[in-house]
Amino acid sequence: MLTLLALLPLSLADPGGMRAQTGNELEIHILDRGFDPAEVTVPVGTEVTWVNRGSEQQTLVSVDGDFDPVVFEVDDNLSITLTEAGTYSFELDGVPDSAGTIEVTGGVRDLDEPVAAEAPTTPVPTAAADAASLAGPARDLAPVEVPRLAHIHAGTCEELGIVVYSFTGGQGYLTETEADDRGPTELLVGTAAVPMDDLFNEPFSIHLHQDGENKQIYIACADIGGRPAAPWTEAEGLVLDLVEQQDSGLAGYAALRPSADGGTAISLFLNGAVGAEETPVAANTTPPTTYTSPTFGYAIAYNDTWDVSEDVSGNGRDRFVLTNGTSFVTFTGAPGFDGDPQQCVDSFVDDLTADPNVSAVGVAIGPDGEPLVGGTEATGAFAVYNHDYQFASGTVPYTLFVGCIPLIPNEAVLAVVQNSPTVDFDSQVGPREGLLRGLALNQ
Repeated sequence: MLTLLALLPLSLADPGGMRAQTGNELEIHILDRGFDPAEVTVPVGTEVTWVNRGSEQQTLVSVDGDFDPVVFEVDDNLSITLTEAGTYSFELDGVPDSAGTIEVTGGVRDLDEPVAAEAPTTPVPTAAADAASLAGPARDLAPVEVPRLAHIHAGTCEELGIVVYSFTGGQGYLTETEADDRGPTELLVGTAAVPMDDLFNEPFSIHLHQDGENKQIYIACADIGGRPAAPWTEAEGLVLDLVEQQDSGLAGYAALRPSADGGTAISLFLNGAVGAEETPVAANTTPPTTYTSPTFGYAIAYNDTWDVSEDVSGNGRDRFVLTNGTSFVTFTGAPGFDGDPQQCVDSFVDDLTADPNVSAVGVAIGPDGEPLVGGTEATGAFAVYNHDYQFASGTVPYTLFVGCIPLIPNEAVLAVVQNSPTVDFDSQVGPREGLLRGLALNQ
């Protein structure tokens, strides 16, 4: 028979959801259509924990009657110890082709031995309902009506770039605690549609915003950094420091682990001084305006220092132009260039060179003496070129920034272009980078 060990709702005190099979422990994820893993072999004495990682309530049923049916709400878990060798089969009630199997080795179990009938339970027990009697009172996690907004940006906390991965299914919670210097604990959980291994390929950082309407207010950040050295593996998860930003009074940590769908599950934990929410955390707290590409779904957040100069969509292309009175920044999402950002940049430079009013074209040099060209796999390619432009009244030096960002692999890119008088270019770098920090690609 199976021995019941614990029946606990996941809470801040129980990070068990991050466990994989280690030693004599095994975690099985209940998904909407089955289990992960669905078949596994373990030794006698292994503690198995089922966790509902799906999006709806499920009922776990033993095919052979080894345990009573158990109802799992989302994120509920159940632990049992396998004390006898044999094959244990289970499934999700009412879900076709959802069978799972645990083969337990060591010792002998008579599979023909009838299973003793157990008293029926009415109603069917739920993991949440039995928690208090088995483990004491459950921690009260109050859902937050308007959860924090979180993104994975290219770049670091100090030098962040565009939003490359958004959180999906984000849900916020708040612990009910007595007031003290730390204040309540906040929890934000969600998933990013990127394999965890890909987050070590170049600089990425997790940024936490006050909320969706105040995305210009950054309250905490964690640099992901490079891949940890062996013997660490992704299955063990990764914990990062969330550091305070913009004097928010909030800090904590971020926990990352591979998700069952091939992405990265992320949990963000925040503690802060009581009343930190009432402290101004940004000089400009005016909520930004957001443009969303009708064709490709990317979003651009901009504040009231920018005016819309052009907004045109058609023939599979979206063109959106902003001006602050000194420079124009043009965003054009379109198919072409085989979806290759470098081809896109090269094409803009070729067009610039071919303009009969343009002369003296040359790549700009940065303060470190290096050419202002480059890029990454996530953010695409960029280049900065100086040139002279011939007007009727005379020649004026100009500086062109062009960056091309992948939208659809091998198919489409987003071109970001800023052209301004060279004398004004340095002062326009900050405003342009502010727009790029507010750019979120569609997932």
